[in-house]
Amino acid sequence: MRASGERLVFLAGRRALESIRSQGLSPDHVKVVAGAAGGPKWLILGHLDRVLFGIWFRERREPLHLLGSSIGSWRFAADSCADPVAAIDRMEAAYIHQAYDKQPAPREISEKSRAIIAQTLGSEGPVDVLDHPVSRSVRRRHHRQTAACLPSSFCGSVLENGYPLVIPIPVPVRAGA
Repeated sequence: MRASGERLVFLAGRRALESIRSQGLSPDHVKVVAGAAGGPKWLILGHLDRVLFGIWFRERREPLHLLGSSIGSWRFAADSCADPVAAIDRMEAAYIHQAYDKQPAPREISEKSRAIIAQTLGSEGPVDVLDHPVSRSVRRRHHRQTAACLPSSFCGSVLENGYPLVIPIPVPVRAGA
């Protein structure tokens, strides 16, 4: 896909193009979304995420596999909140307004990172991510994935950065997901 003037141009292989021409492009045709590392470029991609996760994928019933690294994992954690647009807005505000000492120590960077993700997810975000009806993380070492581990990778990426996860109720695990 590339921007061309005022429109988006989708590049597709022969079979994909035939399918799109005959059936159109629906949210359930998308099986995987990749979210790369790269720091501030997510600020642009966040606008696309607002449309994709806030509107287009909203009624989706099939699993959507999300592959994120670094900021991509943070994006997908926000995208998997009950209100993804609000979570993206909170993440954007926290990200833009972060400020550091001239030569920040690693501890300061970690503290600011925890504050950003805490503001992004809010109090219910970890539960939303862990119990999301369709978001599935593909950040996994083993081929076989269970309902408990699929969404937990998003929170796992966040927890690696020290965000305290406190869930006062048992996290529901859906069998056969």
